Amino acid sequence: MDSRLLATLHGMRTSPAYQSAEALRRRLKAGGKSSAAAATDSEASEALGAILLLIGTWETIAVLLQGAGDASEYFALAPVSYMWGELAPAIYILRSSDPQCARHFERLGKEHADWISKMKEQGEYQTGDCHGCLHAMFG
Repeated sequence: MDSRLLATLHGMRTSPAYQSAEALRRRLKAGGKSSAAAATDSEASEALGAILLLIGTWETIAVLLQGAGDASEYFALAPVSYMWGELAPAIYILRSSDPQCARHFERLGKEHADWISKMKEQGEYQTGDCHGCLHAMFG
């Protein structure tokens, strides 16, 4: 995979806006609110904006990876399926008004989950997402 693409994708997830949105999502989760709750709470525009930014970032990443060939290098670096699991409840709600919402992200999340399963079977992959030990930049 092209190192410039990897750097671009990394930059998308380490931007201040993304990191702020992810921090808000984690605070909501710690307070018992899921991404779905944020997607349906018209009073919480900041939470909705954060969830939409996260979903949009991952959808863009999925689109950029479509033509990049083998995504294994990125899969080893990024929590795609973890983030799909975290954001899917909100995405399913958003699909009531936009049935195509995050379709590329969904596909990429499934591909990543399959890749992790394959690597685990081969004994070649271990990451924090397998044991719940997530570091601050994981999302």
